[in-house]
Amino acid sequence: MRNLIMLSLLVIIIAGCSNSIDMPSAGTARLYGAVLDREGNSLGGVKIDLIQLPQYTVVNEVIARPNGDYIFPQLQPGSYIIRVIKNSTVIIEENLTIYANQVVLKNLIEGNI
Repeated sequence: MRNLIMLSLLVIIIAGCSNSIDMPSAGTARLYGAVLDREGNSLGGVKIDLIQLPQYTVVNEVIARPNGDYIFPQLQPGSYIIRVIKNSTVIIEENLTIYANQVVLKNLIEGNI
């Protein structure tokens, strides 16, 4: 748990210093965070799908960086499922609503299905 708290604080600090976490373009949103196992260790190299609801259409996908970080820089407002896949197995699946001009920090924890 301590690792998770420290990682969250680190992501927030980096976000404050990084141009890659600036405000999204007008009318869109930005989603970023880290993928973590149950002990708070990073899970790099996993696939992250962003599925738009209610169509259940994959609108974007990324591979988490080696340190577990991910970013979806330009999202349309709406409801989504964020799904993390490791070795062809879904290990995380969460619903989320994104609003215009929002910057969302969302750490994804293995086992949240």
